[in-house]
Amino acid sequence: WISALNQIQETVDCWISVQRKWMYLESIFIGNEDMRQQLPKEAKNFENLHKTFKKLNDQAAKNSNIYVNCVQIESTIAQLRNLMVDFDKSQKSLTDYLCSKKICFPRFYFISDDDLLSILGSSEITAVNPHLMKLFDNCKEFVMENGKLIKGMVSEEGESFEFAEPMKPEGAVESWMNTVDQTMKSTLKSLTKEGVFNFTKIEKRKWLLKYIGMVVLSGVKIWWTWRVEDAFCKVREGSKYALKEEAERQTADLNDLID
Repeated sequence: WISALNQIQETVDCWISVQRKWMYLESIFIGNEDMRQQLPKEAKNFENLHKTFKKLNDQAAKNSNIYVNCVQIESTIAQLRNLMVDFDKSQKSLTDYLCSKKICFPRFYFISDDDLLSILGSSEITAVNPHLMKLFDNCKEFVMENGKLIKGMVSEEGESFEFAEPMKPEGAVESWMNTVDQTMKSTLKSLTKEGVFNFTKIEKRKWLLKYIGMVVLSGVKIWWTWRVEDAFCKVREGSKYALKEEAERQTADLNDLID
């Protein structure tokens, strides 16, 4: 009886482990048509495993005697062990697939595999939106045009900027997300250069409200550095009050920024 109990325990533990893997993989390979199209070979293999496991469960349901299922039917434990190995192979194939996507677009490393699957398993562009805060710092959603073009980004506070050129998301998601990343960087670089250039050409309060926060902060820091260095040069040249005068201007600018 001790031997039988040990076999029952091992079979039940194996059954539970297989059940967990099956439930996870079923939602990917059976319930998600987009993923089936992207991984046809793996989906076909899982279908066969799915049928085997379902047949095993149906067999157990017909005779609920645990001793019969786990001990008398000797093939049960062998089938479960094989299923465990095969499910592990399916999961390994899935992991390798997800890794290939992460290598192409490294920001995908910032989200979980389940989040990534929800993106890859949908043909909708908006499937990325719930995960943008993890992929891009403080980016809540894309600015869209007719649901087909990405025009810019919106922060969690509602601040937004438009890309220099709208982009059309086409092809694999990791491909067009790379284009979004590059477009974001080039646009913000141009905006920052423009903001820094206009710092002394536009009335301060208008300048502060004209540009997004990150451009304003970068511009203020650049000009603060230049103006302080310039004040030191003036002191060196003999102007005793250069730093005091600059401090007053900086205080006035800071008060504008606070307001």
